[in-house]
Amino acid sequence: MRLNFSRKSKGSDNDTNKDMADTSDNLIINFYDPDIKGEDARHRTLDEILAWPDIMLERSHNYIQVLFPLPEGSPYNISAPIIDRGVYDAFRAREELRLRLRESFERILKFYGFEIQDSTTSTSESEDDTEAGATNVEQTDQELPSTEEPTDDSLDDSQAASSENASQQEPTGNPAAAGKDAAPTEEHPKSLLDTSSSPPKPLTVVRRAGWKTSFANWAHPMDHNHLRITRILRCLRVLGLEDECNAFYKALVDVYQDPRIKIFPRSMNYWTRANAQPLHIAPDGEESDWLKKVGRG
Repeated sequence: MRLNFSRKSKGSDNDTNKDMADTSDNLIINFYDPDIKGEDARHRTLDEILAWPDIMLERSHNYIQVLFPLPEGSPYNISAPIIDRGVYDAFRAREELRLRLRESFERILKFYGFEIQDSTTSTSESEDDTEAGATNVEQTDQELPSTEEPTDDSLDDSQAASSENASQQEPTGNPAAAGKDAAPTEEHPKSLLDTSSSPPKPLTVVRRAGWKTSFANWAHPMDHNHLRITRILRCLRVLGLEDECNAFYKALVDVYQDPRIKIFPRSMNYWTRANAQPLHIAPDGEESDWLKKVGRG
């Protein structure tokens, strides 16, 4: 039985027109609006969540859906906000919303052991980090996770682990980076990879100092954070941060191809789909009718 990536997204013309007509009470827009600073369903603001220490970002499972919402929603969190046409249009029209989303992206990058490269960022790894990569926990392919993680904080550690590692059916298709020998860079625009092109230089995500400690939280054959990463990539693309999505994906390919680190191909497949499939198609194959219409327009 196939586990859907999310619940059905809005797709009718009536819903689309309604979404475009009034976004004043939209949770996602208000949450990301720097003037409104709205709260999520649990009365938390964006600034509060971004100030959390890494341990809270790891242990809490009910913030990622509002930080990085999807058009499809979440099967594990019925209160998770959903990107509709109004949200899509607002983020693509309003730079201040995209800048706040960029803040969320930079915070989650730090959590995972990455940073955005600038003129002061060193791309070299420390001697200690070069000698030893993140420790992997060997797991079988039958233990691969579902495409979304549960959000019930009342679960104990054993129950949460069991829910997070629920198996899923492999989606059909032949995405790039299905194995270590795949050519992942073919999915990227040439301008992203050609550092000799004219300014501005393409955005680049690199491993930050102390990356090995952060990698220990997620750089394993399978992990619930792989599901979060899929969500993050798709959210960035839908809400207009395509360059950030591409740069993060390229950094993930680098991790996947690192001989010191083992990540199952299925996770890489989902990341590739989130980065490269037509925007209206979710990584598991579910289609959004209104996004499909946007693409045609």
